[in-house]
Amino acid sequence: MHSHANSIGSPRSGLAAGVASKAAATHSATVATGQAVAMSHAKGPAISAAIIHNSSPSRLFIRDQLIQFCRDLQIPVSEVVEQPPLSACRSMAWTRLYLAARECMKILCAAAYLRASRHRPWRVILVVVVKELRHVLHLLCRASRDDVRTAYRRSQIEVILSTKHLAAWTRAQEKQSDWALVFEDDAEVAPDSKFRFKQLVDHGFVDGFLGRIAYVDLAGGFAPALVLPLQHACFASDDVWVFNGLITNTTCSYLASQSTMAAWVETLKRWPVLLQLPADHMINFISLPVVSGLRDVFSIHLREPLFCHGSFRGSTPSLISQPSA
Repeated sequence: MHSHANSIGSPRSGLAAGVASKAAATHSATVATGQAVAMSHAKGPAISAAIIHNSSPSRLFIRDQLIQFCRDLQIPVSEVVEQPPLSACRSMAWTRLYLAARECMKILCAAAYLRASRHRPWRVILVVVVKELRHVLHLLCRASRDDVRTAYRRSQIEVILSTKHLAAWTRAQEKQSDWALVFEDDAEVAPDSKFRFKQLVDHGFVDGFLGRIAYVDLAGGFAPALVLPLQHACFASDDVWVFNGLITNTTCSYLASQSTMAAWVETLKRWPVLLQLPADHMINFISLPVVSGLRDVFSIHLREPLFCHGSFRGSTPSLISQPSA
């Protein structure tokens, strides 16, 4: 990562000019609006952490590292592990119809998000929609039984994962946390993660956006140019992009504000069918102002993530992509 004299979340960062005074000036406003916590050097935000996992023995060492990370920073941490067993594919015809309907919902929600975020022009979105609809037809008519079983298994895991993210937000609300720090158990702690995370929080995220930060992506995943509308970033430095609106890369690790979680939870109460979406699709869609009412908020993406996304880097095998038995 390139050095930047006044960047936040970098090992060589310094305090951006005016952050402390701006934090004091906006303290009452941020508490009143609930969009962010009051940032000061005397007292930081109330953060609670949740680690989402399925008790996989192969990822125990990662979970232990995440727990130790939270303990070292005195962040209370809980584990979201409860889940129903995966069901077998009994009726091939019903499973094909279910998968096709779910894919259609994903396509519609993704198209709405891409257009609303100005990430892609309409002509590109239409090309993507046509391509995905061909995949739906393949699932309905041509996919082999083994492929359908594998797709059904994957869909169940994705729904379970989305439901666990909802459980993590609900727990943070119950604890009256200002922020939820959410991990999936392929978020690997880097040598400088603790130092950079402390800087990120203590320095009020990014100067100039105090009180309006709703979401901070901490682990990345996809190449930023593929999933982020970089040309529409309202602020960019050598270390961060800031976007008007809430945009995810993946859901491997992130910070979400209390008011953001409240909007998400309320939206999913009204539209529980949206839990059928993969977690990243779900968050992108339910964060649209027309869906959840989240307005005038910003999201941060770090050029060098604080945590390593193990499934994308290849150091942690993906549990979703493993074939069904």
